[in-house]
Amino acid sequence: MLPFMDCRFPPLRQWLWALLWSTLFTALSLATLSTDKCFFLIHALSGSMAIGALVWVWLYFFFLLSNRTRVILLTGSALSIFLLVPHIDRMPAMAAESKALGELRSLREAAETYRKANPQQGYPAALLKRPSDQVSGLYKIEYQTFRATPAGPADSFLLQFTPLRCECGTFRSFAVTEDGKIHFAIWQRAAPATKADRTLE
Repeated sequence: MLPFMDCRFPPLRQWLWALLWSTLFTALSLATLSTDKCFFLIHALSGSMAIGALVWVWLYFFFLLSNRTRVILLTGSALSIFLLVPHIDRMPAMAAESKALGELRSLREAAETYRKANPQQGYPAALLKRPSDQVSGLYKIEYQTFRATPAGPADSFLLQFTPLRCECGTFRSFAVTEDGKIHFAIWQRAAPATKADRTLE
């Protein structure tokens, strides 16, 4: 057996104290994070709950284990954080953009399905599905249709996702048209993406 492992089973009182302190510190951590609106917008409710659960589990074992094992736990966690630091600042933004792009494609596919089922009308006058609260909180969503002839069906459309909160790391605006190509633009230019912008590879 390794020297740092304690084979003694913790008494019930120690389990209860670990439960109390881990719950208390997790609640304090989430209360602190709640002051950052970007955190909950990017991670959404399910992601925030998952993070809270991981924090609770980590703290529970921290308070339950012996002092020697706590040192090992802290050392391993510190090394993991050190290795992740170069990527941490981009991970939330990448997750937000991935979510936005997924919904952008889904909304485009829904509009295309509607057009095929209703050739006399063409593309729907409004979005058929409501974007998630996470995406709606991070992006301004605009959808418009166009007609080649005034009396004809709506034969083209433009769907745009424009960042509302650049401080949350969403620096690119996106647009998709009836051809399925997704265009993007850096938001610093203060204008939404259009079909004249570069396309994603």
